[in-house]
Amino acid sequence: MTNRFLAHGERPVGRLLVFDMGGGTLDIAVLDIVGGESPEISVLSAIGSTQAGDVLDVAIARDLSDGLRRKGFDLHSLPNQQRVQALLLREAREAKIRLSVDREHLVVFRSMGKLPVVPYLREQLEEAFAPQMDSAEQLVWAAVREAKMTEDALTWDGRRTTNSPADLRAMGPEKLAEEIKYVLLVGGMSRIPYVGRRIGSLFPQAEVFDDVGVAPDEAIVAGLANTTEYERLNLHRPGFDFVLEWDEGAGVRQEIIYKAHTRLYEAWQALSMTSLFYERRSRDFPGPRQGNSRLRVRSISGEYVRLRIDGKQADSILLRMGDDMLFRMYCNGRIIIQDGSGRTLQVRVDRWPVIRGRDFAELVLNRVPDEAQKGDDQWYLLRDWAPPEQ
Repeated sequence: MTNRFLAHGERPVGRLLVFDMGGGTLDIAVLDIVGGESPEISVLSAIGSTQAGDVLDVAIARDLSDGLRRKGFDLHSLPNQQRVQALLLREAREAKIRLSVDREHLVVFRSMGKLPVVPYLREQLEEAFAPQMDSAEQLVWAAVREAKMTEDALTWDGRRTTNSPADLRAMGPEKLAEEIKYVLLVGGMSRIPYVGRRIGSLFPQAEVFDDVGVAPDEAIVAGLANTTEYERLNLHRPGFDFVLEWDEGAGVRQEIIYKAHTRLYEAWQALSMTSLFYERRSRDFPGPRQGNSRLRVRSISGEYVRLRIDGKQADSILLRMGDDMLFRMYCNGRIIIQDGSGRTLQVRVDRWPVIRGRDFAELVLNRVPDEAQKGDDQWYLLRDWAPPEQ
């Protein structure tokens, strides 16, 4: 997308939904773009599914088999069923591609003996595709809701707080669609007109694009290859490890508390819980139960990342070990760390940056001011027995 806009001298500003349906996977992401000569792109959410082109091929193949059966030919009566099914899927893929342009395709079953020609209409393809697109729409709204988890919301008395899952679950499609300014369709399946109609109808006020200057199934690769036209890329969850390190004997031991790119919550939690976060605590917290340790940040290339806490550089966060250890990370970048002495540190990351080279080898953490914590019921959040939902 940045390639296309920058090539025409334009500067996109706003929220972009990327719908990437290929042959094997469906990937949906919500990005926030701040324009300028060197745009800053923040990935606010990303959701994936295996329900993509291959699933549609199977649905079309089932329709073609039924069409032959109505003409008196049962494919199950033919020998070498594995080969028959492979050839049937080949014709299904061919029909899918043809119907992206034509309204009707005459299916000729090559290399399968003397079988009748079966006409297949675009309306039939769309009927076969509809259940899959219904599921895709649900993933779209899940991605938009997840993106809003990275933001702060204002309470009635002016305080800033995290968007609650309950509030987001109650938010309807019309409200969710308001913030999406652009929709980008990529992946081979985006060539099917039905995909554009279905996804475009969800965001009537957005500009919908299926042309980024390269073939739809090459768009993501092109974007990953070109990192010179944007200044900074931020992720919606850390792209690096949080590592607990402590001295043991004559050596140093380490345990990963958070592994890079791990989801902060599971899908089922978004449907039932009132607060979403990633957590390691008490018995699940690694390391010894006494002594001191260091919490460090490590890039996926193995290099340690410098920390900047309230403007001061640090290599690590020192912790006193004990039984009531806690590491909790929220979707809006807030982190709560409690060590064995009961000392609690609350910090906030505006966006999780991609750690890439020396220019990006620093993670900035800002302490959460006391006034921002009012009404957060810290005693409740830090208790094992606190139920997820009332």
